[in-house]
Amino acid sequence: MNYFAKNIKYLLSNSKMSRDKLAILIGKKRSVIGSYVRGEAMPNINILSIIANYFGVDLNTLITIDIENELNNLRLNDVKLLASLLYNRKHSKKANKTTGLLDKNQLLTNKYAELKNRMDILENEQRELFNENTIITKQLNELYKINRTKRSENIGTKIYRYYNQKNFVLLYVFIGILFILYFGIKHINNMNNFSNNDIFNKYYRPYKEDIYKGSGFNILNIKEDYAYGNYFGVLENFNEISVKDSIYIDVCFYKGLAYIELNQIKSAIDNFTKIVLNDNNKYTHEARWYLALSYLKVDQIERAKDYFEDIIKMQRYKSKESKEILKLIK
Repeated sequence: MNYFAKNIKYLLSNSKMSRDKLAILIGKKRSVIGSYVRGEAMPNINILSIIANYFGVDLNTLITIDIENELNNLRLNDVKLLASLLYNRKHSKKANKTTGLLDKNQLLTNKYAELKNRMDILENEQRELFNENTIITKQLNELYKINRTKRSENIGTKIYRYYNQKNFVLLYVFIGILFILYFGIKHINNMNNFSNNDIFNKYYRPYKEDIYKGSGFNILNIKEDYAYGNYFGVLENFNEISVKDSIYIDVCFYKGLAYIELNQIKSAIDNFTKIVLNDNNKYTHEARWYLALSYLKVDQIERAKDYFEDIIKMQRYKSKESKEILKLIK
């Protein structure tokens, strides 16, 4: 709270100093002093310092302390004595606070020292435990090694005794394994030594896919002769067929099949070739297959390979078998 107006009025009255004299002291008009006393104005810090020094009080007392009331309470008449008492009281409180802080600081320092001492004790205990644990671990490892060595010796002894008792059985087993390896290798070598005729016999099968499908009466009889194995009958029925006939492709195909069965491979090749040269007919893919087998049968390997490769590229009739044959051909 600001007691300046009340204090300046009291100090002027108590010291019997006129307002004019105070005005001259601070370099102001008399009316300005009246505004201070009435509380209408407040001087700046410089003027406040001049007034405080003149009356012998500090600046804080001049503004914040009710001097008249404080003097009455302390039963004093001397303003300077009051100022001295207030100063001492203020600095006494600061000293008490400082002393309290120093005490707290000392207490914290003591607690820190105590905690540090406990931490040192705990670290020493932990170090001792670690050393004990290391020693125990080494002892366990040594015991484990000893135990493992004993187990190895026991297992080795048991194995030796077992095999010593089972010598004859092991000998027979070993001989059996040798026989199996021998015959297995021999079988693999035999597989790798297929002749072209062997490959032909392995993959050749009579044609059965469309014997009774989509056939006219004339060709149906011929297909039935082929199905029943009457291959000469097949060839006789085809003697009157011309190139321009609508069943010319069927004729060439079944004549080629019949010639294969009669082992007249060259004639079979001639008929299948006519079909292959006549593009996009219903026996194009089948004719290539039987033509490739026919060339294989008569050991014309390069031509056979060409047709097997064509079949694989087309990914149609017998492409899987063609891949297998190409792996076996010499």
